[in-house]
Amino acid sequence: MQIVKFIKAGHYITILLADIHELLDTPELTLDKIQNRGKAYKILIELLVELFDANPNSILYRFGSEFQLSSEYVLDFYKISSYTTINETFKAREIDFNPIESDNSISKSNKKMTTMIYPILQSLDEKYINCDIFYGSITQELMCKYSEELMKNNRKSDKKVLYLLQDLTTKIGISFFDPLDTIQIKLEYLKEDEIEYLSEKILSPLLELRGDKTFFLSYTKQIISELLSKTS
Repeated sequence: MQIVKFIKAGHYITILLADIHELLDTPELTLDKIQNRGKAYKILIELLVELFDANPNSILYRFGSEFQLSSEYVLDFYKISSYTTINETFKAREIDFNPIESDNSISKSNKKMTTMIYPILQSLDEKYINCDIFYGSITQELMCKYSEELMKNNRKSDKKVLYLLQDLTTKIGISFFDPLDTIQIKLEYLKEDEIEYLSEKILSPLLELRGDKTFFLSYTKQIISELLSKTS
């Protein structure tokens, strides 16, 4: 349904069918079988999109194997591996590297190497797909923060990626397609840190595309100011 919403709002979407990533997670499967699954997903998505009267031609499908095995991609991976740390990659996967007492610590587990390299691969995928907006789950928040920091020096331009994390918006009840007056009402019930996160990372860049940025920023500053006065 979110894909349908984006299309009807006039956006073009790229869906990454991550066959190489899946190969890392399930090495017992052949790449051909994984790619056939990807083709099935593609057909299913197109049928569902058409069912809700959206244009399936607004979607571009990319198999990871189209670019993830290229010499340029592999070389980028090696370069990043030379200066990113093990601790950084495990933090992106919400795995503790040091504390022995933690049940989720690397010292108490038998994590595969793929756990460590996945954040690098996802960051590179954003670059090679030329991603403008990354849409995913709140469970990927730390991964997105890692990618945002890592790719500052690795993108071919100064363009920033906007990260939309779906479960965060569900939790606080804000849709990116809400009219401004609806967003204003919902903002009044949020905590200060939630407002600042939404303003800086999500709604401000998105509303800039809608031409609403100046008004929205002044409104969020007003709300934050009122919250601070109540808590001081």
